[in-house]
This record gives sequence, C-alpha cells and structure tokens, in this order.
Amino acid sequence: TPNFGPIGIVDNNRVMFYRDNIRHKPMKNNKFLKFLFRYKIAIIIAIVLSIISYFNPVDYSDKYDMATNEINTLANKIDELQSKHEIDDISSEITKLEEVNDNLNNGIDEKSVELEKLSEEREAKLKAENEAKLKEEQEAKIKAEEAKIKASEEAKIKEEEEAKAKEKAKAEEKNKSEQQVEENRQSKSNNSYNVNNYRYNNKQNNVNHNNYQSTTVYITPTGQKYHRIPKCGNTKSSTPISVEEAQQRGYNPCKKCF
Repeated sequence: TPNFGPIGIVDNNRVMFYRDNIRHKPMKNNKFLKFLFRYKIAIIIAIVLSIISYFNPVDYSDKYDMATNEINTLANKIDELQSKHEIDDISSEITKLEEVNDNLNNGIDEKSVELEKLSEEREAKLKAENEAKLKEEQEAKIKAEEAKIKASEEAKIKEEEEAKAKEKAKAEEKNKSEQQVEENRQSKSNNSYNVNNYRYNNKQNNVNHNNYQSTTVYITPTGQKYHRIPKCGNTKSSTPISVEEAQQRGYNPCKKCF
C-alpha cells in the first residue's frame, strides 16, 4: 500500500531496501560515495520534491511513478558505482592476497626444503654418530676380549713356567742330593784309595830310592856331574861310583843322560 506523506507517495520497501543496501556495502576511499551515503535521505527528499514540483501536484499517481523511477535509477547508479568500486577494491585486495599467498607459499616451500635438508642432515649426523658409537663399542669389546685372552695365555704360560721351575728346582735338589751322596761315597772311596795308594807309593818310593841310591854312575876327573853312561860327555876316562857317593862328593846329575 502506498504511503502518502508530505512529499507524496513513497515505496517503503524500496526505500528500506535501498537504505540497507547502502548501509551494508563497504565504501573505501571514495568521497563521493561517502557524501551520498551521509546525505542520502536529504538527496532523496530533494529529488522527490523536485519531481513533485515539476509535475502537476494533483496527479499523485504519475508523480509517484516518476519519483519511484528516479529513485530506482539513482539507486542503480549508486549500486553500480559501489559495485565497481568494491569490485576494484576486492580485485586489488585479491591480487594483494594472492601475492601474499604466493610469497607465503614460496616461503613455506623454501622452509620446507630447508626443514627437509636439516632433517636429512640431522638423520645423517645421528646415523654417523650411531655408527661411530657402535664401531667404538665393537672395537672396545674386541680389545677387551683380546686383553682377556692375552691375560689368560700369559697366566697359563706363567703357571707352566712356574711348574717347570718347580720341577727343575726339585730335579736339581734331587741331583744335588744324589751328587752329594755320590761325592761322599767317592770321597770315602778316594780316601781309602789314597791311603792305600799312599802306602803303596811310599813303599815304592822307598824301594826306588834305595835302588836309586845303589845305582852305579860315572864321574870324570875334571867334571862336576855324574852320568848314567860312561862316555856321555865324550870323556876318555870315567870312574864308576854309586849315586849316593857321587852326591856326597858334590856331583850333580847330567841333564843329557838323566
């Protein structure tokens, strides 16, 4: 139902739709649109009054239709301006956001590559450390086993050497005891033999001495030696005499014939 006011018939739904449409659409950096938005009611009223004063005041139906058409035309123009401005702003914002998104994606890609590289380096480092640690543990284990085997072998060798030394000492002690017994026995035997031999030798010496003293030797008138043979010194004459007598006279034995 048309609303007849002081300025004529107005479509409330159209005006409210226009107001809501203007109110909820953002306007950025456009002074003209801000001006229209701020003074939209006054502008609409002025336009309506102009239209009413231009036509016959009695013909409200025609005036209403004309005013409505003007309002619709103005609203459409404002919508077009706002839409164009908003589209440009939105396009610009979209472009900026796309650039930001591209930059972020590039940054994410770079960080992903760096992260992957760091992860690979970390894994390689951990792998190298684990391998080095495992190798060190294996080497330490091998060295410990070798040291254990070496110590066991050395202990066995030492034990064998000690056993050999004990056996050797025991054998030497036994040999020494046997040798001592043999030496004692030999000493007793030698003493007995020496006593008997001494007695025999002494007896023989006495016999030999007696025989030697009674042996006949030869002396010369001019010489100082006695000889076993008469002509040892190419002497022409010699006198037989006993050794004892020759010694008593001061003669010495001849080195050639004695």
